Amino acid sequence: MGCRWLKDKFGLSWQIVPTILGQLMGDKDKEKAKTVMQAMLKMKWGTRL
Repeated sequence: MGCRWLKDKFGLSWQIVPTILGQLMGDKDKEKAKTVMQAMLKMKWGTRL
């Protein structure tokens, strides 16, 4: 699941990001972190509401 935007009842837009994403990108295994970054850059992030 990639990142998504949602709009609350007050009209504010919020970006939803998987909680593990930051942890994976900062992994001590640099090759793993690089793979995660490459996969993230290929994600379709959608558009702002």
